[in-house]
Amino acid sequence: MLKILNKLLIFYFLTGNNAKIQGQKIYNEATIIAFAVKNNPACQKNNLLIEQAQIMKGTSFSPNPLEVLFETPNSNNQMSLSAMQLLNHPKVYKTNKKILEKNVDLIILENAVNQYDTEQYIKVLLQNYWHQKEKIKIFKEQDSILKNFLKVGEIEAKVGKINALEQLNIEIKYREIQQLYKMSVLSSDNALTTIKNFAMIKEDFEIEGNFHKLEIQSLPINSSKLPIVEYNKGLLDLQSAYIENQKTKGLPSFIMGISQAYANPLS
Repeated sequence: MLKILNKLLIFYFLTGNNAKIQGQKIYNEATIIAFAVKNNPACQKNNLLIEQAQIMKGTSFSPNPLEVLFETPNSNNQMSLSAMQLLNHPKVYKTNKKILEKNVDLIILENAVNQYDTEQYIKVLLQNYWHQKEKIKIFKEQDSILKNFLKVGEIEAKVGKINALEQLNIEIKYREIQQLYKMSVLSSDNALTTIKNFAMIKEDFEIEGNFHKLEIQSLPINSSKLPIVEYNKGLLDLQSAYIENQKTKGLPSFIMGISQAYANPLS
């Protein structure tokens, strides 16, 4: 009976546990960042705004409504039908187009800022996660060492090699390491939950990698290429386009039209 039970236990550990591990999703840093960017509401909003702004670019040339005039018979018993179109100065349409183009560029740059911030925040969360994992590893090793010391101390205390106070100090240190280990496990679980919630990943997963492979990205040597800097430049370009457009308001407009006179059919 005991042999059968042992075989069943071995089968469980070789099949059940491995199946659970194989079924567990494993994501690396790049995959988690991709999830976070894709699911970020700000990025989703900007993608829709980019599509809308691209469509609006086609409305830069929007002339005033066509006016149609009908004149009743005059003294010569003639009627007339006229159509007139008021057109702004060409520079007005040119600057309107520039505003719409710069607006598209600005939304794209804003999206780049959101993606960059999301990526950096995920990296910070991962650093914290792996830091907790590293602490778990250290405390687990210390726990194993102190556990052996505790066993040796119990034997030495019985034969009088150490006193009760020394034995008590070993026990206290062992309990401290156990508590620190449990706290690190809890912190690691909380860190993983934070990453999962921020990236809006529904399924459970494990993270591939380790603390030493991840590096917090420092500011690039050429900080002018940072997304937020590029965004501020784009904002200035858009404001310049608005100012340029305002300067065209005083330019003359043009009227194009056609008029056709014909005899009154009722006369």
